[in-house]
Amino acid sequence: MATYTEKTSIVDLYVAWFNRVPDVNGYQYWLREVDSGTSLTTISNAFFRASYQFNTDTGYSATMSDEALVRQWYDGLLGRGPTSPLAPDAQEVSYWVNKLNGEFQGDKGATLLQMIREIREFDTVAANRPDIKAVQDKFNNKMLAAFELVEHHDFAADISPEESIVLGKLVLTDVNEYTATVSATIEKYLAGGYTDVNLRTVTLTTNSDVITAHEFKAPEILASGQTETASTLQDQDILTGAGVQPTLNATLGNSPTGDTIISPIIREVEVFNLKFTGSGSNAIRTLDLRDATDTDDGIRTINLEQVNVTPASSGFDASVANIHPNSQAPITLQVGTTREAANVRFSFYFDSLDGVQDQANLHFTGGASLQRLQVEEIGGDNGFETLNLSSSGSPNRVGQLEAEDLQVLNILHSSDGDQNLTIGNLDEAGSLQTINAANFTANLDLTLAPGLLEANRDGSSTNTAFNLQSGSGNDTIRLTGPIGTNDALAGGSGTDTLVLNSSIGGDLLASTSTQRITGFEALQVFRLPESGIPSGLGNADLLRLDLAQMAGDQSIMLANHGNTSDTPAIFVLDNLSTAETGNISVSHGNTSNNAVDDTFLTVASVQSGVNTVGITLTSGSNGDPRFNFTLQTTAQNNALAPAITNLTLTDADNSDNSVYLANFADYTGTLRVAAGSSGHFLNLDAASDSQMATDGNMYQFDASGSSSGDVRGIRDVAGTPVVRLMANSIDASNFSGNLIARVGNVDGQQLRGGSGNDTFILDALENRSAGLDVADAINGGSGFDTLVIDGHFANDNDAQSFINLNSSLLANVSGIDAIRLVGNHGYDRATGTTYTTAYSLTLDNALVDATDNGNRILIVNDSGHDLLASVDTNDTGLDGSVEENGVTINARNLSGDNAFNYDGEEGYGGSLDVFQFSDASLRGQHRIDGGDSDLSNNAARNQDVLQIFNTAQISAADLQNIRNIGVIEFRVDQTSTQTLELTLDNSVLDGFDTSHQASSAEQETVTIQAIDNGTAMAQLNLDASQTSNSFILAIGSGAGNDTISSGAGADIIYAGGGNDTINAGAGDDAVNAGDGNDTVNAGAGDDNGINGGDGNDILNGEAGNDFLDGDGGNDTLNGGDGNDTLVGDTGIDVLTGGAGADLFQFFGLADSGLTLATADTITDFESGTDLIYVDLAAPVADSYLEAAAVADFATALGNANAAMDGTVVFYLTNVGNDGLLFVDTDANGSANEVIKLTGITSANFALTDLI
Repeated sequence: MATYTEKTSIVDLYVAWFNRVPDVNGYQYWLREVDSGTSLTTISNAFFRASYQFNTDTGYSATMSDEALVRQWYDGLLGRGPTSPLAPDAQEVSYWVNKLNGEFQGDKGATLLQMIREIREFDTVAANRPDIKAVQDKFNNKMLAAFELVEHHDFAADISPEESIVLGKLVLTDVNEYTATVSATIEKYLAGGYTDVNLRTVTLTTNSDVITAHEFKAPEILASGQTETASTLQDQDILTGAGVQPTLNATLGNSPTGDTIISPIIREVEVFNLKFTGSGSNAIRTLDLRDATDTDDGIRTINLEQVNVTPASSGFDASVANIHPNSQAPITLQVGTTREAANVRFSFYFDSLDGVQDQANLHFTGGASLQRLQVEEIGGDNGFETLNLSSSGSPNRVGQLEAEDLQVLNILHSSDGDQNLTIGNLDEAGSLQTINAANFTANLDLTLAPGLLEANRDGSSTNTAFNLQSGSGNDTIRLTGPIGTNDALAGGSGTDTLVLNSSIGGDLLASTSTQRITGFEALQVFRLPESGIPSGLGNADLLRLDLAQMAGDQSIMLANHGNTSDTPAIFVLDNLSTAETGNISVSHGNTSNNAVDDTFLTVASVQSGVNTVGITLTSGSNGDPRFNFTLQTTAQNNALAPAITNLTLTDADNSDNSVYLANFADYTGTLRVAAGSSGHFLNLDAASDSQMATDGNMYQFDASGSSSGDVRGIRDVAGTPVVRLMANSIDASNFSGNLIARVGNVDGQQLRGGSGNDTFILDALENRSAGLDVADAINGGSGFDTLVIDGHFANDNDAQSFINLNSSLLANVSGIDAIRLVGNHGYDRATGTTYTTAYSLTLDNALVDATDNGNRILIVNDSGHDLLASVDTNDTGLDGSVEENGVTINARNLSGDNAFNYDGEEGYGGSLDVFQFSDASLRGQHRIDGGDSDLSNNAARNQDVLQIFNTAQISAADLQNIRNIGVIEFRVDQTSTQTLELTLDNSVLDGFDTSHQASSAEQETVTIQAIDNGTAMAQLNLDASQTSNSFILAIGSGAGNDTISSGAGADIIYAGGGNDTINAGAGDDAVNAGDGNDTVNAGAGDDNGINGGDGNDILNGEAGNDFLDGDGGNDTLNGGDGNDTLVGDTGIDVLTGGAGADLFQFFGLADSGLTLATADTITDFESGTDLIYVDLAAPVADSYLEAAAVADFATALGNANAAMDGTVVFYLTNVGNDGLLFVDTDANGSANEVIKLTGITSANFALTDLI
């Protein structure tokens, strides 16, 4: 029988080695060993071996150094560990190391027994160590309490060994150096203070925890010596649940060992509340419950309160594996807050779900954002046949839900309040038959995997009938492939949407005798990418939908999300109601699916009485910068006529769009355009191919979805069959974008633009108003709007091939800021001063006042293809003709406050343009660029004409903004004489050819003409005196009394009829004064063509070597300075040579008369300097004879005739102070004419003066 000392020594060893109360069973075992002769030293060594087998709990190890062993004894016995202020010093440690290796020869058990004896024998009073006494007393008190409990109260007699260890350590935590704590601890134990594990909550440590409790807390903690927190739930833990629904609350952070899978032994725990919070490579990702056994009914609840673990490189971020589900009631699986796109798995123990009616509850309690959730047996062969799902707290999302064997998914109402739920993919084809969310009140967004509705039931060849019922929220049900004839989908009381996806097309809603889809307010259809490359356009790309299969009216949205190699998507809609035809939208496609020939929308049939289709363009994936598509409305009414005559387009896509209206001719009613975005266009001038290379598309936009293929300038479609809209009304008054629409010949057509920069193209063929009539009304709206005049004639040699828009036709045009002329292949001709142009426009104040700025309109006749001298393919219409035609713009009735800008064609293909003004309408406000027909930088004259009608005073300032004009014409359409006062200067003239800088070496020519109307004269008063010799003025006036002053250039002036005054200015000018009594001042320069024309003219050669020809009439010619040539011509002329060696020429028998009254007079002939030339019929040598002066002319004439014998043809005599030179021009023996030479006698005249 063991003695008291032996008993207390065994208790000492329990306290020393394990710091716990011995369990009674273990205690009695060692007492029996003592009774059998086992020494305390042997027992102590046995305890040591046990201690290092549980080193995480005791701190001992088999390989630890002697010094470390001694320090651990100090810690275990006295609490004098390394962090304690009473940690042993080196001397104390050395003392016991020497004892161990000396006296006890390495016997650790015996050394510890000796240490216990010396602790008790140490005289702390004598040593004056009250601090040592405290720890000494605490050790003794632990032994006393432990001995009392095990010896007299059978400590831990009815609990497991693991639990007894936990309890034994727990009891001693209340004992300290005070004796009172011994009795208090014993009393507490006896009162059940340590033993009611059914209500007990314990917190795990980083050591091996062997605990029985009702609730286990396993937090993350920062262990001693570590830099990051670690999970306290570990493989070595043995946890036994007690009480009602034992619970484990665990935060699974990082593993201290780096093991990402933990598998503790867990018994009788029914509820698991878990948080996965780890980061990095040490993050715990799996709680393996394979050793969670011995439960009566299995696990009731697994609640993933939080999944915030960093993403795994593959597989699942957080898993609970080998779950043993509750066998008495459905297990409850809960998911709370997760990080974005987390992957979570609940996997169940092998064959635990092999029944045929397994159920589980799946609750999302708020904030779940899962990419993947798997709920099935390990291996994926078995799963729950029924899932009861709920969503509460806050919106929850599951990207993919995997639940093998699932047949019924019930989405239930939560007593905590329903929250929106999204399931991105549910793929249980072959088993899933029913989804019932009838009681769910939040919004459900559910996607069924491709093929689910088409699958046969698992293990059979029978198609699975599928039924779905949604709840009272605004639900969205998404599925891929057709809806079978045995499937039924029912929306709830909310606004529900059915989304159909297909990559292979076909009848997505095939016709049946009964409606099997009910309760859906919206239908969305997506064409998805095909696998492989389709061989051609066919049924594989045709997505047909019979809307009669859906109860009620639906909004319809269509989108092409195919791949880059897919053939076009053709959406065919049948049996649409009035509400449905008015509520169709087409979404911007994904990359490479936005060409006009990528997406076709066909309204194939409609219900009776439907005549309107409404299409909305919406933003979608916007893979390309533009979205384009083709609209076909092939539906017919009962009379087999086109059913759809009205069209509404609402552009809600924030990009540029082109829509090809394949059945445009059917839209004879109203075409409405609405919405739009500022700066983006909606182009209805579209063609059937993506490059729009063969027809339509005046602005040459790329319709492939890109904008990189846009072509500069504009295209003339000529007479090709394009989309010429025939709608009675095009109403874009509520459109914010830029509308482009081409129209044909429709009487009384109404066109209304919105707030964007709209373009209306008038393009009736073979029509002299391009389709515009007085009953039409065009209002561009508030943007910068353009009215395009196109049209086309087959024969440009037909004088009737022209378009004339007069003020009556334009009277109902308002809000138009620009008129563009495209080219009509019309009749363009210039015959003299008669101009016939293919276009004629009459501008009035009402048209200009109605522009947005209120006083200016732009007219463009420039395709934008400015080449030098060759045809660009972009510069021709689709019939091969040059695009630009001439235009006559009548601006005569504009006030001085109103103006137009004109942009004419440059380069090859330039047009003949005529601009008509009155005095009031030409006041410097117009900005006209007629277009430089020669871009190669030479001085060739431009061909455009500026016409000024009736009396006007036009200054250089009035012409400052006019460019590239070749001709200025003054015209009269009145019955009385009209006068133009015109002033020109260098800046005006240089602007008439902008590609060239005029100079004296490279002069520019401008033609100025005054043209009578046959009844009234056009009197031109031109002052170009300040112009330089860089310009040549070709001036022609009419029958009026003109005053013309030209500049320093080599001007050409034809004055026409009337008594004109011409100041030719400097330069080598040519002047024909025309009929009338004209005065010509030739100015400086060698003016080699000054002709007075008919009438009594005064020609002043002035400086320079001039040629003056009086022509008909009694003229006065003054040569002025220089070596001049004077020709009096017919009439009684007075010739004055002036300074210089002058030549006086006489031609013909009538050049000078044969009387003093009719003879021409040379007033200043200087012999030896000047010369006289008479045109003789047969010149002869020595034909000159001088005679003495006589008294009168008759005597002189008689003497001359007597002297002329056929050899004498010149006879000079004097009457008074004047010489008379008789000439026998035809050598017939008598004088034909006489020339009077003022102040000349035979003394100062000689034969050599004649040539």
